[in-house]
Amino acid sequence: MTRKQNKRASGNEARVSRLRPRALSALGLAAAALMMGLTACGGGSSSTGQVAGGAFSLIRAEPSDNGRVFLNQTVRFTFSNPVDLNTVNFNSVIFVVRDASGTAVPETVVGTFAVGLNSDGKPDPRLLTFKPRLPTNDSYTNGGFKPGRSYQIIFAGSQSATAQTVRDVSGRSLSPNSPIKQLTLLAPTGTEPSQLFLDQKVGGPRVTSVDVSPLIGSRVSLNKLGDVPVEVSLRFNQPVDPAMTNVPKDQNQDPLQANSRTKGKIFLEYDDPEFGPSTWIRTQVSLDSNTSKGALITLRPDAVLPNNAEIRVVVLAEFRDIAGETNIQDSSYRQVVGKFRTEAAFGSQFDAIAFNLAKTEIFDREASYRDPVAEITNGIVRASFNFEGIDTPFDYGPSSDVVLNTKFTVVQPKNGNKLPVSGGVFPFRNIHIPQGVRVSASGPNPAVFLATGKVKIEGTLSVDGGDGEGAVAINSANMPSKGGVGNAGGGNGGRASQNTSDSTAQGETGEGPGNEVGAGGEGGSISCGPIQAGYVGSGGGGGAFATQGDTDFYSFSSDPIVAGNGGKGLGNKGDVRGGKPGSLVFSDDNPNNNFWGRQVTKDGKVYHGELKAPRGGNAGGGGGDRTSAASCFAGPASFFNDERGGGGGAGGGVLIIKSLGKIEVTQTGLISSNGGNGGGGEPNASNLQAGGGGGGSGGMVILMSATSIELWQHGDPWKAPARDSRFAVTADGGIGLSNPVRTEKYVSSNPGEKNRGGFGGMGVVQFMVPPGSDADGTGNVQDDNIHIIDKVGKPISGAQKTEWIYQGDVRPRPIVMPVPYSRFSQVRTRWIATGATLRRQVTNTGPGARAILSPAVPGPDYFFSGIQTAGKTAGYVATDPATGQYSPAPIPLGPQNLKVVQLASAPVSGVHRGQPVYELALSQGVLPSDGSYANYRAYLHGAHNKVLGEFRIVGHSSSVCFLDRNDGALPEGILGLSIHAKFFDVLTPDANNVLKPGLGETFAMSNALHPATTLQLGFAFHKNPSNPDLYQLGGKSYDRNRFPQELGTFARDLASSSARAALAKLQYPFAKLQVRFNLNYNPKDPDNLAGPNPVSPSSTRIPQLHKILLPYRF
Repeated sequence: MTRKQNKRASGNEARVSRLRPRALSALGLAAAALMMGLTACGGGSSSTGQVAGGAFSLIRAEPSDNGRVFLNQTVRFTFSNPVDLNTVNFNSVIFVVRDASGTAVPETVVGTFAVGLNSDGKPDPRLLTFKPRLPTNDSYTNGGFKPGRSYQIIFAGSQSATAQTVRDVSGRSLSPNSPIKQLTLLAPTGTEPSQLFLDQKVGGPRVTSVDVSPLIGSRVSLNKLGDVPVEVSLRFNQPVDPAMTNVPKDQNQDPLQANSRTKGKIFLEYDDPEFGPSTWIRTQVSLDSNTSKGALITLRPDAVLPNNAEIRVVVLAEFRDIAGETNIQDSSYRQVVGKFRTEAAFGSQFDAIAFNLAKTEIFDREASYRDPVAEITNGIVRASFNFEGIDTPFDYGPSSDVVLNTKFTVVQPKNGNKLPVSGGVFPFRNIHIPQGVRVSASGPNPAVFLATGKVKIEGTLSVDGGDGEGAVAINSANMPSKGGVGNAGGGNGGRASQNTSDSTAQGETGEGPGNEVGAGGEGGSISCGPIQAGYVGSGGGGGAFATQGDTDFYSFSSDPIVAGNGGKGLGNKGDVRGGKPGSLVFSDDNPNNNFWGRQVTKDGKVYHGELKAPRGGNAGGGGGDRTSAASCFAGPASFFNDERGGGGGAGGGVLIIKSLGKIEVTQTGLISSNGGNGGGGEPNASNLQAGGGGGGSGGMVILMSATSIELWQHGDPWKAPARDSRFAVTADGGIGLSNPVRTEKYVSSNPGEKNRGGFGGMGVVQFMVPPGSDADGTGNVQDDNIHIIDKVGKPISGAQKTEWIYQGDVRPRPIVMPVPYSRFSQVRTRWIATGATLRRQVTNTGPGARAILSPAVPGPDYFFSGIQTAGKTAGYVATDPATGQYSPAPIPLGPQNLKVVQLASAPVSGVHRGQPVYELALSQGVLPSDGSYANYRAYLHGAHNKVLGEFRIVGHSSSVCFLDRNDGALPEGILGLSIHAKFFDVLTPDANNVLKPGLGETFAMSNALHPATTLQLGFAFHKNPSNPDLYQLGGKSYDRNRFPQELGTFARDLASSSARAALAKLQYPFAKLQVRFNLNYNPKDPDNLAGPNPVSPSSTRIPQLHKILLPYRF
């Protein structure tokens, strides 16, 4: 029988049981089947009718046992007695899924059980069908059945009255003597629809109906951004191939990616007088339903539709059904399956971009700004201040060496009683480590120091990894050489000679943070054979982090040990390979994201760090032993005479300083997260017999200041030829020691024994500060607030400063980044398309799309209100000098310049342009008849003109105002309304953390009240973001197709008639929004001067943007 012939009426079920399957593993299901003692029985045919004695039996299955089942094929089961459908579910009919190798896989089968129809088309309760859910993805793997799988279908049988089992309508469970109790079906393999699906209907897919909504009269709405969206719904007579090459669904709407979008085989088009015939209208396409009965596909236009256009709905003949069949060979097929006309709308239209703050995808994560990113949650944009410190009077300044445990410790501040600290987070006001004092950390957690004031390091602040144990004692191979102990999140070093019952073949591999096994350097190997000159165990490999070994050391290119490899040994079988260095922490192919956090490069590119959280360094491996046994195993009786290798050095920890004030490291100060050194092997830790332990990698040092970082020069720079190793900040790798010739890293001669441990890799140093304006002449605005102070106390600048930042007193080279907390924070949206808002100015209403009668502005003409438009405060919220609050005045209405218009009657509910509204009839026809106050705000007034509430105006005539019902229920007692050019809502918590409209606290300056915290709004516009016209001028980047042309800048004046006219003339159909918060506003120069109200960790005055519209006329 061919696939074409195998067409049945079984797709029509009479009664349906839709079930949600329990997510059980296939292995668990198989075990359950075995526990029920079921045997594999064939699915062949048997005579119909009841089994003797009325027993309930499964007598036929189609497909039969070991038969092929297509991904869209209904499975039919014939029983001897009528089935109780209420007992049919995925617990009583068990599917065990196996892959092509026969291995059970934990996949859930999804579909619908139903009563089937007999050959007469009538429901037959003895027939049970299972219809798998159809897939919706390109690989056809998310449906009920999947390609290349086998499905063992088991009917659970039990004589218990309460067991989960299929029963007949008399309550009988499946008989133990049933001819069929289970069967296996095999899904086809392949990737093409014709291989995977059963063609159940002759011919390609045909459209059975086209529905378009909403209608305005007899024509379709223009799909204004503030209206009910237009939807074009197509129903097909059969399921369709869900692949994106067929149904162009889930495409990226970002206008920057417009060139990558394809219209596919189903789309909308129209003929445009300027753009030409068959102009494509971009839509979002969704496959809303795809079942055996047919498919439903909906097209939703991206933005405004062309007015007065005849739009064609096109389904190409190449459009495929689920089995891959098309209408290409059907000469009668017509590709235009529907037509509709849009509103004539020859006059000016009024709309608004409603920035949907609840859709996180509208925000641009790659936008190039250096402020911290504002918070976006639940449709609200909120100023961020990600500083975890607390307002405290306590300062920290120990007078002697201190070890702080990051699990739990007690800290003595300079002022006040001792403080218990758990978790490694140490909050203070000011922190000062005096000269000669060392503060170090132990324990498993990062060491985090929070300062609401300043930090000054004149002594040492360290989270260095511990050194591995040097092997000194002889005849003690049964006592392992200990690895260095990781501190503040660093990994522990690998042990040497760790086998306590026989010779140790290889030293232990170093650990990663959190005791991660195997993450560090590999252990060195044992040397075997008679004791003689040159027979030595090999060295352990160094731990790695950002690098393997030290890539900027004296001899990196010529010394494999400096590159992280353990030094090789020698034995009776020749060279003994040293341990390999550990794996790099950064594993992707992008070298520009080797950090934690968000980076904006010198040229404005944005990268998000590969690290999801700060982490410590990886440890070095233990050194290899030496044994006199030729077999390499001396045996339990004498192995303790083996010579022990040295322990591996621990990885450096995590040290984070977050300060609101300056962080200063003086000429005597040091902040370090160095890897521990590997211990030397016997004898006397010299490596003359056994291998040395590998060095641990450096960890992470992260210095964050909302003000600045100041580093005093310690001497000459590390840059060659000086190679001065008196550093200020380090996350350096340890080395393998060789006593007495190599007991420290920075020695250019006497490298030590050839079997010493490998160098640990470099960690990561991050300096995070606010940006500046390149006042220091380095060519990088991000380093303005990193100050390098020379030996006479003067800051350096220009190329000299750049050299000292990256090659001076910091190892490894620091990553200079924006600080993630400050008084500023911002977000920017992606480009938003307005669609066919560029109109053709005409003098008559003849045929043709996108026409507007002269002298109306062809658009789009954007406008906005509520922000200052010029000067240093441009874009900041315009506030009343008497109150310091945002309070847009009412618009005078009618010849009498009314501020409040009385209602003619009580409001009623209605529908306007397909949208639910409240209709408010006015006592006077004082509104413009063109609807130009659409998207303004109506304030509703009660007795004594008290404001009772406010609603968005959806539309209006001269005497009727339509208000958006989505804004809530109408208040009682409405007597009148006023209209305000209010296009955004900002709310701020008060001192009691109660959210209230407005900007919150105010302060007096220059004879006026001003908000302590506020926000700045700006807009940019574009002709086509996917086709920029870029150029450089004076070190800045510009785009001729953008307004404003300078990248990263935004327009603030959309209120003055001259600015609006100039912008409208240029015709930009794309817009984006900038929102920038300022938590310490200074009206004299808010971008460069802090105000008198610095934000603190306990501040509640964090403003929130709840709604924002950008109105425009077109």
